[in-house]
Amino acid sequence: MDQCTLCQGPVDQATGICLRCGQKSPDNLFDQPTAVVLPQVTPDRRCPRCGEATSRGQQFCRRCGLSLPSLPGQQEGQLIGLPAGARGSEAGATADSARPFQPLPGSTGSWWETSTLPFITTKSEHTAPPRVLKRRVWFTMVLLVVAGISGSGGYLLMYARTQLPGSPVSGVGRPNASATGVSTSSTTPTPSPPVGTGYWHTNGIQIVDEAKQPVRIAGINWFGFESSTYVVHGLGQRDYHDLLRQVKTQGYNTVRLPFSDQLFFASSVPNGIAFNNGMNQDLQGRNGLQILDKIVAAAGQLGLRIVLDHHGVDAGSQVQLWSASDCSVSCFESDWRMLARHYLGNPTIIGADLDNEPHGPACWGCGNPSVDWQMEAQKLGNEILAINPHWLIFVEGVECYKGDCYWWGGNLEGVADAPVELSVPHQVVYSPHDYPPEVYNLSYFSAPDYPNNLPRIWDTHWGFIVKKGLAPLWLGEFGTQLASTKDQLWFRSIISYLGPGVRGINWAYWALNPDSADTGGILQNDWVTVNQNKQNYLNPIEFPLGAIQEGMAERRRTAVQTA
Repeated sequence: MDQCTLCQGPVDQATGICLRCGQKSPDNLFDQPTAVVLPQVTPDRRCPRCGEATSRGQQFCRRCGLSLPSLPGQQEGQLIGLPAGARGSEAGATADSARPFQPLPGSTGSWWETSTLPFITTKSEHTAPPRVLKRRVWFTMVLLVVAGISGSGGYLLMYARTQLPGSPVSGVGRPNASATGVSTSSTTPTPSPPVGTGYWHTNGIQIVDEAKQPVRIAGINWFGFESSTYVVHGLGQRDYHDLLRQVKTQGYNTVRLPFSDQLFFASSVPNGIAFNNGMNQDLQGRNGLQILDKIVAAAGQLGLRIVLDHHGVDAGSQVQLWSASDCSVSCFESDWRMLARHYLGNPTIIGADLDNEPHGPACWGCGNPSVDWQMEAQKLGNEILAINPHWLIFVEGVECYKGDCYWWGGNLEGVADAPVELSVPHQVVYSPHDYPPEVYNLSYFSAPDYPNNLPRIWDTHWGFIVKKGLAPLWLGEFGTQLASTKDQLWFRSIISYLGPGVRGINWAYWALNPDSADTGGILQNDWVTVNQNKQNYLNPIEFPLGAIQEGMAERRRTAVQTA
């Protein structure tokens, strides 16, 4: 064979070395046809920018990279000739494959698009003259650096995009990625748990759930455990499951359950429960605490929460302080410790309302342990939290503070001077009670600026606690029969004062029971029919836990403030 398979030049038959390119053609390439068209290699022009000699068909200056104009007669896609002495094996390989030079993916229009790049060999007998070689080495090094930066930069960009939240992940170039391009990791944010999940604590003036989402207690009182029936009222008319479902349907999220110390006496037998027509079957033969357990469990299944309220010592009576002759302070404290242990680990019960409406000699911060309610609340609260650290500790006020007397349990002015400080932080909630003139006609109800004076009265006695950012408030009792214009004005004013939404003041209406002599109930005397007039006032300040219950949104849209 007398023709080089690499450059088509004449070959020395004895040595097999091409007399033109100086390369030895591989034996297996001999006699193979080629489609390579030899370019002109004589430098016939110079780069207009740097003066570098260029050849016909060369598209870019090898020195400065300037795009060169085509010369007359140059064919589209014509191979660019290499200077004499340069390696020709790569050019020969391209020619042998009979296909044009392929640019790097995505490199259309880039400076490396053509096959003009020289190749360098370390063998001295095949190298170009020193000056030309230095230029080619420099150009090749620049090419390799730029190509490396471009490649790594592209990979880093691709990788960075896959790490951005919400960015689509193709799976290309990622370990263990799906061949179909399906992402191996979810880009959907983890949804928050339902509002009200887990144990609750405080954050400033806000009650928050376990996930630190703000919640609002929108509750109702269901009394009876503190009475001589030793069980919530209404079970002579309905099944307790049905009553709890109605509480939930009406939009309340919490039930305040009053009890007395006498409930836990061995001689106290629950009574007044109907068992006909399948009602309350699982309450038969149970004592007061066991029935309380049943109601707590049923409430938890519905997503309702419970606050336990020490309403008095003896059934059916209310004392000024938190003890009596048949149940001392130690008895009172022991019952709370028992309940804290009994319900430990049960998040349905969110806390303990330590004592209902201390009044008379009860003082706040006076330093006398037998009557100082602030001192007793702090001591008992710490004892409860030592057993059950997740409970909220609800602390009511007293009647009088520094000569200013108000509703029983409704005067919290002393908090400004002597707050309740607990060993477990973020657990104290202050809880006033407030009522309209039909319950007791205090002097400010007859003021010329009534009802506009009411916000100022509330600010003074309990509202300042949230306005000054001291702690959350829970209005544990308020209610009315709406029997007079004065009462209606009071009810509208206090609803407005509590405020809408999750940032509003927590509350529990008194009461579900129609047998409340002072206020009547949300339920009418048949223990079934809702007093819609009252309910319409409360609808705008309700707060559902978790998902909005069916029908609640519609009730809120149609709720009308009673004139």
